[in-house]
Amino acid sequence: MIDIIYLYSMCITELKSKSELSQFTESYWMLTANTWGEYTLIPDGTFNVIITTNLFKIQNKQYRAGVYLCPQLSCPMTIKTTGKLFGVRLKAFSYQNVLNTNGLKEIVTNGVIELTNLKCFSIENLSTMQEADSLGDCLGELELFNYQILRKEYTINTDLRDKVNFILDKKGAISVQDLSTEFGISRQALHKSFKMKLGISPKALCDTWRLNNYLNLIAGKDNLTTCAIDAGFYDQAHSINTFKQFWQKNPSGYLSDKSPIITHINDTIYKRFTNYYDPEVNSVF
Repeated sequence: MIDIIYLYSMCITELKSKSELSQFTESYWMLTANTWGEYTLIPDGTFNVIITTNLFKIQNKQYRAGVYLCPQLSCPMTIKTTGKLFGVRLKAFSYQNVLNTNGLKEIVTNGVIELTNLKCFSIENLSTMQEADSLGDCLGELELFNYQILRKEYTINTDLRDKVNFILDKKGAISVQDLSTEFGISRQALHKSFKMKLGISPKALCDTWRLNNYLNLIAGKDNLTTCAIDAGFYDQAHSINTFKQFWQKNPSGYLSDKSPIITHINDTIYKRFTNYYDPEVNSVF
């Protein structure tokens, strides 16, 4: 299934992975912009690898053409480009696979790092993708690229996946202490394991999905207090403070923004919580 979203001067296309890599990969996406257009990646429990032959900007810092790993985020990230930008959106528990196969250590959240050792993915591959008329036309190149960044590291850490799935099933509304009890592991060991294997702490992942659920709830309701309690916050003030940390604006300001980008973000969150991305299995992630 193909999602095509038009945002002002930009077009965003998304395709689900259909190969055996789908167990690691949420989707492939392509951003096409005629002028300097903006696309926002939000903290959502996934991470991205970005591929481009154009100069692009993240938070107004310019990057050269290449391949970049973008770990899980703790606040929205704005990407600007004048051409085509391709991405592989990977599931949370695939992070360690990518780090292991590319000789990387833990990466600072909200930064990007260029992947320079992709020997099987050359500038010729990038040029072919750049000339493609649609995402479907270069899906084969993206699959090849995905195989390369995983480097045959196709073993899933099922214990880690189960922990991630449990938090997602709770929509983040669970304390670290309760997680520690549920998993039979100390809080310190749980924190160390998540930071090493996911790049973020268990609390950060809970906060991410709880806030995503809150965004999903307020998109369809007017009562922010009820939505805050339903999402697992102590009260409305708690939800507003957390929201501001992520968005640098309050929930009412977010709701008043009727831009296509906000609509796209809301739609994406809804699809993730309703098992849209991987309907063949019972688990959402």
